Amino acid sequence: MKKRRTAIALSTVILLAGIALSVFFQRHQQPMQQNAPSQLNTIQRENQLPGTTEWQLTRPASYDTQTARFPAIEGYAWTTSATAGDTISFSVSTTAPFFTADIYRLGWYQGKGGRLIQSIPDLLGDLDPMPSMDAQTGLMEADWPAAFTLKIEPNWVSGMYIVKLTAATGEQSYIPFVVRSDRASDFAFIHAASTDEAYNNWGGKSLYGINLANFAADSMCWQIRYESATTNGAPDRVLVGYKADALDPLRGKDNSQVTVQFRQAPVNRPEQTLLGSMWAGDFNWGTSYDWVVADASNWVFANTGLKNGDHLPGLVGYEYDNVSRSAPIPAGTSVLSSSHVHDIAQNRDDVSNATVYTARSGARVFNAATIQWSWGQGGIAAAVYTYKRAVNSLNVGCLLAISSERIATTSFASIVCSSSILVMPFAIASGVLLT
Repeated sequence: MKKRRTAIALSTVILLAGIALSVFFQRHQQPMQQNAPSQLNTIQRENQLPGTTEWQLTRPASYDTQTARFPAIEGYAWTTSATAGDTISFSVSTTAPFFTADIYRLGWYQGKGGRLIQSIPDLLGDLDPMPSMDAQTGLMEADWPAAFTLKIEPNWVSGMYIVKLTAATGEQSYIPFVVRSDRASDFAFIHAASTDEAYNNWGGKSLYGINLANFAADSMCWQIRYESATTNGAPDRVLVGYKADALDPLRGKDNSQVTVQFRQAPVNRPEQTLLGSMWAGDFNWGTSYDWVVADASNWVFANTGLKNGDHLPGLVGYEYDNVSRSAPIPAGTSVLSSSHVHDIAQNRDDVSNATVYTARSGARVFNAATIQWSWGQGGIAAAVYTYKRAVNSLNVGCLLAISSERIATTSFASIVCSSSILVMPFAIASGVLLT
C-alpha cells in the first residue's frame, strides 16, 4: 500500500474556514424568502435544508504531550479533496474497540453551522503505531490501513466537509476534507490545506520552529505546578510551590515536577538552556545601569549605527541575567551586551548579558537580560530601533504584553515574562475568497 502523509489538521482552522465561507456567500446572495426555489443557486438551496449543531465536539480527544498524538481517536483522509463519483479512504487509530463516523457539510443552515450527510456506525477500532521520524528531515509519514471508505455522491454540494469521529468511550475528533465542483461560479473558495499541514505538529514537529524574544530578566526562576482543588476536585485550581524539594511529596516519585528553582536538583533544568542567560542578581529599585553593546556585528544591531562599547542609558535594572559558566550554554550563543552592575545581595560588581542564539529547530531566541527593558526605553531611539529590529527579524506575528513578575511554569513551552513582552508567532491562514 502506498504510504500516505498524515493529514490530522487543526480542526479549529477548518471549522472557521467553513463557517466563514458560508457567511460570505450568504451576504452576497438575495434573501431566500424572496426567491422561488427555482431561482435559488445551489448553495442557497443547500442552506435551506435542515441544519444541526451536532457536528460540534462535546468531548474532544486529549492531546498526549509524551507521544505528540491524540491516542483516544485520531485519523486522516488519503486525499484532501474529491469530486462527485470519487471514493475517499480514511485511516483511523483509536484505543476504543468501536467508533462511529458522522459526515457533515459545514454551512449556514439556519445558523446551526452544519448538516448531517451520512452516518457510519459500529466501525472496528484499532490502535495504529506512531511512525518514526526521519532524523535528518523530520518527516512523519503514516502507513495506516484504511478503516472505512466514503463515496462522494452526485448530490453532495461542493464545500467544506468533516468526518466527526466518536470512539465508543465518547472521545471525539475531526477529519476534514473538501468536495470540489467543476461548475462555473462567480466565487471560488480556496482551502489552504498546505498551510494546515505546515502548522500541523502531529508527531512532535511542524514546519515552524517557534521564535522567542524575552524582553525581561529573572523570567522563569521557580518551577510550580497546578493540582486539583481539595474542596470539590476541580482540576488545576491549586498553585503549588514548596520551594524546597524536601517538602514536596513528589520528590522521588516524579522529580521533573518538584517545585524548586529550575536550575536546582532534582529538576536540573537551568533556565539558561532555553534563554541563553539566566538570573544572576538584583539591586535597589530605582537604580539603573547602561546597557552596553558587546557584539555590534550581530544581526540584531544591523542598521542601528551602534558600535561595541556604545551605551544605551538606563536600560538595566533592577534585576538582571547573565551567562553563567556553571550551566550549559546553548550552542552558538552570542553575547550582545556586557553591562556593568553592582549586585547588592552579594555586594559585588557583576555584568548583565543579553544573548541571542538559533536553536536546532531554526528558532531564534533573544534575551534582553534586564527587567527594566521596557521601562527604561523612554526617549532612547536606538533602543527602540533595536527592539523593533529584533521583533522584525524574528518574523513574529503577535506581541503579547504580559505584566507579571518572577513567575515560572512547569514547562519551558509556556514562558511568562516578568513585566515585559513575550513574543510568539501567531498566524494561521485557513483560506481565501476570490471575487
